[in-house]
Amino acid sequence: MIERRGVICECCSVLLSSWRGMMKKGFFLSCILGVVLIGCGEVKLSDEELFERAHSSFESENFRSSITDLKTLLQSQPQNPQARELLAIIYLQLNDGASAEAVLLHDRSVSEMPESSAVLLAESYYLQAKGDELFQIDLDQFTNTELLSKTRVFRGMNALSGQFSLIAKEEFSEAKQLSPSSVLAELGLARIDALEGDIEQAQARVEAILERDPSSVEALLLAGEQRTNSEDYSSAYERFSQVLLLEPNHLMALYRRSLVLIKLDRVAESKSDVSKLEKYYGRDNIYSVYSRGMVSFASGDFRTAAESLDQVLLYGEENYPAIYYSALAHYQLGETEVSSQLLNKFLLRYPDSTSAKRILASSLLRSGNPDDAEDLILEVLDEQADDVFSLNTLGVIYNRKGMHKENLKIRKTVVNVDSEDIESYRNLADAYAKTGDDENSILALLDVVDHGESSEMDKAMLVKAYLKVGDIANASKHANEMLESAPESINANLMSAAVYFESGNYQRAKEYFNKTLSLEKGNPPASSGLAAIAMKEGSFGVAEDYYEDSLKHYPKDLQILFNLAIVEDYLGKRDEAESHLKSALEYYPENMSARMKLVVFYRLYHQYESVDRVLSSPFAASDPLGDSLLIDAKMVLGDNESAKTLLVSFLDKYPNDLKARYSLAMVNYRLGESEEYRKSIEELSKNELAHPNVIKELVKIQIFDRDYNAAANSIERLYSKVGDRSDVFALRGDLSAAKSNFGEAVSNYRNSFSLDNNNIALVKLSSALWKLGEHSDSIALMEDWLGNHPDDNVIAFDLANRYLMNGDDEKSIQLFKSVVEADPDNVIVLNNLAWLMRSSEPKQSVEYAARAVALAPNSGTVKDTYAMALLSSGDLSKAKYFSDKARELDSNNKSIALHRAIILNHLGDKEEARVELISLLESEVEFGERQEAESLLREIEGKN
Repeated sequence: MIERRGVICECCSVLLSSWRGMMKKGFFLSCILGVVLIGCGEVKLSDEELFERAHSSFESENFRSSITDLKTLLQSQPQNPQARELLAIIYLQLNDGASAEAVLLHDRSVSEMPESSAVLLAESYYLQAKGDELFQIDLDQFTNTELLSKTRVFRGMNALSGQFSLIAKEEFSEAKQLSPSSVLAELGLARIDALEGDIEQAQARVEAILERDPSSVEALLLAGEQRTNSEDYSSAYERFSQVLLLEPNHLMALYRRSLVLIKLDRVAESKSDVSKLEKYYGRDNIYSVYSRGMVSFASGDFRTAAESLDQVLLYGEENYPAIYYSALAHYQLGETEVSSQLLNKFLLRYPDSTSAKRILASSLLRSGNPDDAEDLILEVLDEQADDVFSLNTLGVIYNRKGMHKENLKIRKTVVNVDSEDIESYRNLADAYAKTGDDENSILALLDVVDHGESSEMDKAMLVKAYLKVGDIANASKHANEMLESAPESINANLMSAAVYFESGNYQRAKEYFNKTLSLEKGNPPASSGLAAIAMKEGSFGVAEDYYEDSLKHYPKDLQILFNLAIVEDYLGKRDEAESHLKSALEYYPENMSARMKLVVFYRLYHQYESVDRVLSSPFAASDPLGDSLLIDAKMVLGDNESAKTLLVSFLDKYPNDLKARYSLAMVNYRLGESEEYRKSIEELSKNELAHPNVIKELVKIQIFDRDYNAAANSIERLYSKVGDRSDVFALRGDLSAAKSNFGEAVSNYRNSFSLDNNNIALVKLSSALWKLGEHSDSIALMEDWLGNHPDDNVIAFDLANRYLMNGDDEKSIQLFKSVVEADPDNVIVLNNLAWLMRSSEPKQSVEYAARAVALAPNSGTVKDTYAMALLSSGDLSKAKYFSDKARELDSNNKSIALHRAIILNHLGDKEEARVELISLLESEVEFGERQEAESLLREIEGKN
């Protein structure tokens, strides 16, 4: 048997109004009463006034009052046919087929009811999609051809909604033969014509009806539907409005006009129609619910839209318009799993729907399934090659999969297809940046900024792009323009701060970062900027305070968590650093950066089981960002061989990535592959947009080669890019020092240190002062710094060495001890302490030396120090053993040879000591301890 599919029948619902129009005119009620009287004889009503009031309420569309009176009447007269049929008619008017069926079948079968009830039962079955029951109604029981015709119309509607168009056509034809003037049958045939593609014939049938009866509600409704289907929404609106002039609260007219008004962007008027639907037919009426869902969707209230349309689906899950728009609402809410399920169901019914495929692809992409998303989008693009939405989605897919060349190609296509869309230029700029083509990225951003609709964020992106390539001048120009046009703007102040930060003017950078914080308390970039300046100044505790304050306002900000972990790790707060990195990954499990930073942290502390656990996640698959972070991790860990392998592979895929090419050059430098390093830097420096770091490396190469003129030119090139920055003065100082012009070097290093008050600049300045012979000034500078930055081990180490060279062993020992407390695995400091304390505190000297040997077992110098410490402590045999090992490891070291002779002499093996000393002194190579060696030899030979 046939089952009607769908609760809101998009092709047949207009026919539902057939009974109702005649009810309101009193025609059908009198017909029912006449039939009942003929079939049942005279019936005496004991509650006639109650029935009349119920009928009056029905006529005025006060359905609730009518239902209450009729139910009261049926309690005293349960078999009253007029009351029962009127109650059924009202339920049908409210599209409540189940209640109508219950009333009609109360204490009787279909065969026992009159024709007037049977035709109402047929409509109730139609409304409930009960095709089997509808087609089981015995047509032979009908003697009234009008009622039989109507019953066949309902059978035709059921068949049509179930897509059995041949059966539907047969039923409508039979209905028309039974009642040639039947508007419902004629309208049914018009729908068949439309389904068969004969639109003109379909419209001709409807117009013919309207010519005979311009006030035919059913014909006007179908005419409105036809105009809707042809997207002539203005005409459709007129037709539905004509119905509402005739019947102000007509259900289907209100319902359909509310949807047409949405198409006409008259959402406020649509809401008014929805309010009428809810008032007269209830909020839970399926048409009220559907219209409410659609007007909510049009208003951007996707939560209400999703809830309403999902409620519609509870009435009938195969309502495909509701399925489609519910999917879109859930998609807009980010509920991708629900959206995908609904769209897949929709595509089973409409497999060629490109709009559904596009949204499903985007939904799959959001849920982390780029491969299936790509397959769907490519299907759409096979049919619509210039579809911008699909092209953009494909670009996102390629970007997610790390296919940046393919993404760039797509972004260029989008710009060609829709050159007026500013968003396409933003995407193009990002695509260029990801392929390492910063020059074209800037050009694309300039197209955005020059566009009349560019935003402040676009201008900020341009400033960042210029800063990325080290073009401080242009970055400053655009940042100033932003600030002039909006002096109280957060972005404008942030960009000005960033420009000053990159140019090394930290005082001005602070001003703008603080201004930003006054505009938005806890602003993450501003807090991070101030923290970064504090770190450069050696104030890591202050940096930590800034990050912690920012985290109070933005507890899940990824960059704040990263930066805070870095500072905590530097301060030795490993547990806190680990906790913040783990929080970042918990908040963003798919974020490759969060995963790789935690991996780097664990690897730094040799927690390999933790590394394996973090990398075991499916989100840890190969990804361009992940590859880049892994390369950085390898470089930080000193695993330069692995870093080089990864970089070579990365550059095979992204040959224009300037950052990766620079990183490969630096890895080659660390590996001692100086020619490859030199070749890469020289090649990168030829690019007009070469990063300042590349130019700085070029200067170092040129100074090493003593090509001082070239170095001077390169420094000026750097200056033209970044201005009077600290590193520019530092390089000028390096050049002066290389030429032994230490006075000029001191002047440049002072300028560098004044602009960038950091320990590296201080080391260079103090070193130049030392070489100039100004030892006290050199030491005073470092003592002053250490007084303000007591935790700075870099300066503490350098100052300890200055004390050592100045002959102040006690101060040197004191500082070396403070360094080794903070850095217990520092071999150099352990070795120095062991050497300095071998006479004054031999026992502690041996302990320090033993720790150094354990950390550097292949160092001849370290084992030599251990041997001398053991000698001082009186352990001569062990001293001899380690002295021999030191000699094996570093046979050309003159100091080690002398120390071995000293130990042999103490052991009484004067002959072997004498041989060692003669061999040492025969060498023409000068060494600082020659006089000591000569004195010991004379002593052994008895010549003193």
